[in-house]
Amino acid sequence: MRSKLLKPRKTQPIEKSYSKADLEKAIIDYINGNRGYKKISYRIVATRHNVPTTTLYEHVRPLKKSKTDPPSKRKFTDAQEQAIADRLKPSDGKNKVVVVTRKEVMEYANTFLAGSSENPRVVTDGWLRGFLHRHPSLSFASKIGDSSETPENSDGEEEAAVAYYQTPKKPGDLIRCARAMGVTDLLALRLLSQAENTILRLQAEIELQSSSSN
Repeated sequence: MRSKLLKPRKTQPIEKSYSKADLEKAIIDYINGNRGYKKISYRIVATRHNVPTTTLYEHVRPLKKSKTDPPSKRKFTDAQEQAIADRLKPSDGKNKVVVVTRKEVMEYANTFLAGSSENPRVVTDGWLRGFLHRHPSLSFASKIGDSSETPENSDGEEEAAVAYYQTPKKPGDLIRCARAMGVTDLLALRLLSQAENTILRLQAEIELQSSSSN
């Protein structure tokens, strides 16, 4: 009996021409088809949307780090960053979001580097932005300046001074007012040293308003 020769199976070739929309649909289809326990191959999705398999693969494959990339050089470990964040928070820990200044964070971080490394590196603005992103409980004040400069009679200082002025004068009242506003210890000390002029100016303004109303 003469054996029958198996004829090669005809497959419909994928056209080389495809639109950007076809590729985008294929990418979305592949991503949605591989959620959770579901699995779908590149070839099935590529055939479904008339897109070359290699093209789809190049667009959705996981990015692999090149062997030539320089090794990542972190300035701090997670534990060290957490120690810095904890140091910047008030000791009572009542405030959910703590207001800090750029100068505070940079100075303390650089001091921490100098004490933990033989060749200390200075932290940069890029690290600072990442640090605040990784620690959302810390935030720059919108009123108290976030630059290294200390503006004279800033809104934050006036608020602290007003709160201090309206309370009985006791040692440490201004620091308590500052902490109640979410200001850290270092900034509270700066407010303490600068608020006297603000308080005197506010007193003069109040007396002037009182005399003009009479």
